[in-house]
Amino acid sequence: MSLLPLLSSLRNPTSAQGLIQAEKTYSELAQARPIDLADELMKLMDSSTQQDSAGRAHAAVLMRTHVNKNPKDFMSLATSNTYLVNALSYLSSEPSPYTSRRLSHLIGQLSSSLPATSTAPTYVLSHIGTLLTSPPVTPAAFTTALFLLDKLTEYSPREVWSPGNKAGVVSLLKMALTHATDNFGGGGGAAGEGSGEPEAIAATISAVTGVGVAISASNSDTNNGGSDTNNGGNSNSNSNSNSNEEATNLGTLLLPPLLSCLSCLLHTANSSALVTSSFQSLVSLACSSPSFFSSPSSLPPVAAACLWVAKESGVGTDNRLLAVQLVATLADALRPEFQLQLQLQLQLQLGDSSSSTSTSTSSSTSSSTSTPTLQKSILDPSLGLLPLLVSLLITVTDVDFASWCSEPLNSNSSSSSSSDSDSDSSMLSLESYLESLVHSLGGRHSLPVLLPLLPPLLSSPRWPDKRAALAVLERCLLAAPRAFATQGHLPPAITAATNILGHGNNTNTNTNTNNSRENPRVRWAALQLLGTIASDARGYEALTSGDFSASVLAGICGELKLRGEGDEGKGSIYSGSSNSNSNSNSNYSNNSNNSNNSNSNNNLQVAQHATAALISFCRGGDDFSPLSSAPHLALARGALAFSLPSVLSSLSVLGPLSLAGGACRRAGGSQPGCDPDELVLLAGGLDALSVVAGSVGEEFRPHYASYMPAVLSLLSIGLDPDTARPLRGGGGGGGGGGGGGGEGEPSEMVRLRGAALDCATIIGSAVTLESGLFNADAAAIMGFVMKIFGNAAGGAGHAAPTGEPPPPVPFDKLHNACARICRIVGAEFLTFLPAILPPLLKQAKQKSDVEISDGSENDLEATKRGETQRDGVMGTESVTLEMPGQGIKKLTINTTAMEEKSEAARAIYEHASALGANFGPFAKVCATTLTPLIGFKYSASVRSTAATAMMPVFEAAAGFAVGQGDKTPNEGQVMLPSVMLGPVVSSVLKQLEMERSDTETLTTLAEALSDVCSSGYSYKFDDGRRVAKLALNEAKVLVQKVLTVISECVERRDKLVKGQAQPNIDEDEYLEYEQSLQIEGDLLTPCVDAIGYTLKSGISGFDAVFDQLLAPFFGKILLKANCADVKARFVAVCCFDDCVEFLCPELTQKYAGVLLTACVENFDEANHQGDVEMKQASVYGIAQIVRRAPNLINAQQAKYIIEKLVGIIAGPRVEEEAMFVENAVSALASMVVFKQAPFASVVGGNLSQIKKLVIQNFPLTEDETEAHICHENLADMIEIGDADVGMSEALRIMAKVLKAVEEGDSLAPPSTVSRFAGLLGKHQGEMSGGWGMLSGEEQIAVQNAMASDAQARGTSLITP
Repeated sequence: MSLLPLLSSLRNPTSAQGLIQAEKTYSELAQARPIDLADELMKLMDSSTQQDSAGRAHAAVLMRTHVNKNPKDFMSLATSNTYLVNALSYLSSEPSPYTSRRLSHLIGQLSSSLPATSTAPTYVLSHIGTLLTSPPVTPAAFTTALFLLDKLTEYSPREVWSPGNKAGVVSLLKMALTHATDNFGGGGGAAGEGSGEPEAIAATISAVTGVGVAISASNSDTNNGGSDTNNGGNSNSNSNSNSNEEATNLGTLLLPPLLSCLSCLLHTANSSALVTSSFQSLVSLACSSPSFFSSPSSLPPVAAACLWVAKESGVGTDNRLLAVQLVATLADALRPEFQLQLQLQLQLQLGDSSSSTSTSTSSSTSSSTSTPTLQKSILDPSLGLLPLLVSLLITVTDVDFASWCSEPLNSNSSSSSSSDSDSDSSMLSLESYLESLVHSLGGRHSLPVLLPLLPPLLSSPRWPDKRAALAVLERCLLAAPRAFATQGHLPPAITAATNILGHGNNTNTNTNTNNSRENPRVRWAALQLLGTIASDARGYEALTSGDFSASVLAGICGELKLRGEGDEGKGSIYSGSSNSNSNSNSNYSNNSNNSNNSNSNNNLQVAQHATAALISFCRGGDDFSPLSSAPHLALARGALAFSLPSVLSSLSVLGPLSLAGGACRRAGGSQPGCDPDELVLLAGGLDALSVVAGSVGEEFRPHYASYMPAVLSLLSIGLDPDTARPLRGGGGGGGGGGGGGGEGEPSEMVRLRGAALDCATIIGSAVTLESGLFNADAAAIMGFVMKIFGNAAGGAGHAAPTGEPPPPVPFDKLHNACARICRIVGAEFLTFLPAILPPLLKQAKQKSDVEISDGSENDLEATKRGETQRDGVMGTESVTLEMPGQGIKKLTINTTAMEEKSEAARAIYEHASALGANFGPFAKVCATTLTPLIGFKYSASVRSTAATAMMPVFEAAAGFAVGQGDKTPNEGQVMLPSVMLGPVVSSVLKQLEMERSDTETLTTLAEALSDVCSSGYSYKFDDGRRVAKLALNEAKVLVQKVLTVISECVERRDKLVKGQAQPNIDEDEYLEYEQSLQIEGDLLTPCVDAIGYTLKSGISGFDAVFDQLLAPFFGKILLKANCADVKARFVAVCCFDDCVEFLCPELTQKYAGVLLTACVENFDEANHQGDVEMKQASVYGIAQIVRRAPNLINAQQAKYIIEKLVGIIAGPRVEEEAMFVENAVSALASMVVFKQAPFASVVGGNLSQIKKLVIQNFPLTEDETEAHICHENLADMIEIGDADVGMSEALRIMAKVLKAVEEGDSLAPPSTVSRFAGLLGKHQGEMSGGWGMLSGEEQIAVQNAMASDAQARGTSLITP
């Protein structure tokens, strides 16, 4: 058969229909006669018979695809080797470079597809050797051979770097590097001016880097084929170590000639594109196999070479940036090696005689050559890479000032701690490289080099200098936050930003008059810096302090203003009126000249960024811990409350919200629609107003009437008030996160309505229901929401019926608003739930739309570059992979559907949390929907949100089952928690096994498991039965699978603890270890809690599970001698605490002794390291041992323990240790104070004093279990007339307990409350002296208790 006509039709179709028919014919031929097709395609690649070069290349491409799709059809045949032989033959004689490259790709594919027994890669390597050694070696032949080596390595990395081929490959590379430098390097000269053969040199560099990447890839292939057992893990670790060593050795050998090749390429004319590809391959090598560069002798010359390129303007901006990227990538990947070399070189500079002999040797070795040291290349204050980066930030840019000003506003910009709003990609790349270098080198090395460069730039009259200085400050803070703070740079950074904004303490500059305002890009950068400072814990502390909060707020508010002073009445949010004939942008300008000054009105980019900066000031960083940030959030609230009228005026009278009136009028009239930037600014202003109101809370009440009507008008902007449908254009925005708008309805309009809905409900939450302000508006909002749900005809977002436009407000905003109102009005919201819940469940259950289709080479290359293809209309993302036996395949995922599933789960969570037990009747249908999503394989976000939502859903089912709801549960609802528990736990456990590498999702799943187990344990029926508990086999599976997670977590923590203990560690690196340990600790806690709740649930036969599984595992990490990690030992102590407290007496006796040893050793500061949780768990363990196994404590141990407990109770107190101290009180009381205390005799004459110390610290309020025990025993002491219990003290304690019980805090069981009432009646005369010391509430509680007791006894109450 002849393929020429068919291939001609494929390459040069005469019509679209002709192309379709040709593709169909070819596909049918490939399926029906694959071998014949392969034979014919091979013939068409022979240049001796086929003169059309493009046709030969086309045949090679088709053959490669054919082989990739159908390797099993014919590549295993005995004759299949001839394809490879022929292809190599054709390559040797191919005159066209383009076709040669296509043939090289084919040869690589054939080599990887042939059976392993064919040793095809080895055969190709020998052919490459022949091409490189058979004279004459022309530049074209040399380039072809090296390109083929590169492709062979790409397709068969493991085979190329196999034991039998390594030596030969290294020899080839050495020979190629020498030949390229000596024969094709050119004559030197200035950059880009010499003669030479750039293609040959670039091919050599690519081949070397390809082999370096292959070392890592072959190791990865080996690991992927291994098992997940512990032995497999050790094997992988050894394999990684061997791979790193091999890469280091190869780099040590080849890097010097490789750099020489690069130098030749840089000095060759017309080589800029090849230089770029060479640097890209070096960056790829640095990412995948950084050990190639890790030798002490390798890093300095690489850094020096990159420094030279970065300084050389003649090589082009892209190549200068790539040179910097290479150093930044290596510094990040080889952080320990970089820091060690810098430390050693700095020691030598300082003449540190304490450095070891080996240190001196290694340092002198690296500095004995003419190559500058690493320290010189990077940190030299005048010549190094860091100061060069500052210069580049001033001069390198992709976007001129006018273009920057005219860019459309980013509708998704809601945080000033991100630079995404700035589209200058070159500048952002340089900033990111600077941040990476500062982070990798450490603040102690880099900040003293960079920050002294900034004062002259900040005082410069040129705006690019100031913008660069502010960017450097921001990136230094991000990269080294702790060093930035401890070196004292936060106050100057805040001052620099506020001075730029005209509100700093430096009155000599930036006075913020209309004639002296800074350039908008500088003001934008100042706001960016303030937002980043606010996102850092220590930065936020400084920002909200009395020294800066007022000036920071004033500076931000000044940039919110779109109008000049005196323009207050034009379109204000209050009046909603402006000149109807004026253009929508008449009152503000997005243009500015290139000088340092701009016109008196603000720039839109700056105004939008100011709203984001205000949001950051109000709420700080997203990752702040509640405990650490609470004081500073309070300071921010105080500053906001003090300046609230001014802040609100900046937002509304002169700022973004002043556009509301005109926007509403244009959206509802016959004029053209609103300007998109106007809508974006309005939405940003609403976001800021929401956060301000949420921050000041009830302080917003006086302003409610001024703002809520305008916010509600924006909620319905452009909508028919009766139907809540768009007045024109038809559609709304997409569901989910806001998507694109329907036809005629811009996405910015949909986003604005969503922001208005958020704002209205957040303001309602802030002023609270009790104020009476929000009641009517809440009803109006819910009426609006129900209209939209009605318009959707039961469908959510993409689930709407065909032809029905998507909603005019994003569905996630609708559900969030419903959840807020639900939290405000409580059970009254139940009337809306039957209408809201079905769309949510439908949204959660919608089809995933995951599709696998044939991909193209272009798509594959894009995926390799890290690019994801996005289709905004369809809401999909695609990646393309090369799948063995299937060819190139495109995986397309409907990400919009994924987001909507997550949003639905979040909304269910919010409603269930807000309604509590009243959500119980809906728990079953929600659990049925959520449980499968816990194992949803395409999205970690869906899995996490589904697991999180299951927590309040299960708790609602449990609370409703025991009668806590407003309705009476039926039999099925009573049994529901018991029915749900097993399947939910099973789903979570199954997914725990699948998430091994995703700590964040693991933690969410573990928290869900712990929470569900907690609800099953905590909720009880009136007869004491728990609402749900696992069967023994289910409990055993839980323990086994959770122990696997704990084991891996403990291993990771062990490495982190050792890393943190390294000498000379940088303070920011120490902080990173600390943060990583916190992340792992957040996983460890719910894992152990889940086991603890299961252990305490009273499952028959669980003692054996503890004995066989838990004790052996936790016993190994219980003592410091075996485990240095305090957190790991803490969870072990908790587990043994539970054993002693809840399991059988035999196990208590068996394990209380080892627990005692651990608890006693943790009295030592060196062992508990100040960890409050460890101290508390250890003291709690002492109390349990005293009660259940006192025989294991000898007199000497008892004396030591009592002494320590007394010291804890009598010592200084901090709020965070309240429960720890109370546990010490309980333990001490159990040892020596209570009736039949086992160690009362040990303290001798000090008993009375210790009793009084204990009584002084009653009542206990932190731990209800311990409170019950201690207060019951206190009643015993009063009944027996213990002389050390003064009646006034007894009255004080009982009054506080009775008041707490009345308020719902279970500090005593009903039996103890009854005893207290009886004792009060019996001893009221003796206690009368203490009556006046009680608060009014306490006196009422006492009287109520005594009255109840008197009524029960049928006696009269005598009031004290």
